[in-house]
Amino acid sequence: MPGTVVGVASERDILILDAHDAPSAMLLALLDERGVAGKQLHIFGDRTTVAISRDNLHDEERVREALQTRFGDRARLVDGLAAVSAIGTGINASYANVRTGSDALSAIGASPQGIATSSFRITWMIPRDRTDDAVRTLHHRFIETARAPVP
Repeated sequence: MPGTVVGVASERDILILDAHDAPSAMLLALLDERGVAGKQLHIFGDRTTVAISRDNLHDEERVREALQTRFGDRARLVDGLAAVSAIGTGINASYANVRTGSDALSAIGASPQGIATSSFRITWMIPRDRTDDAVRTLHHRFIETARAPVP
């Protein structure tokens, strides 16, 4: 049924590249030069954010140095995060699932540091050390206690 969460997924080691007043084309060129694949890209005005799996970040120290050299304090890698996602077709038809998941995560001390959505996914960026609790909480809230659809 549209709007129903059918699964919960997680990735434990995520970095967020957070840049402001740095030309996005130059930032993306640097990532390409260093072979850094992004998972999510958001560009709005003068702000660019890229979610990066640490598994896809080879030679992290050199990437950090290159960012510092080219962009100074206009770009930083935010560490210590994990991504937990609720999956399901049409789950963002309203903001109810975003609100429900955010409230559930905040209640266990895993307050989201960021949220990204698509038509089939809601991803919360949370403190890495809360990943297991967050997955259990979202699974319980969305899967285990979900009401059966009425025919």
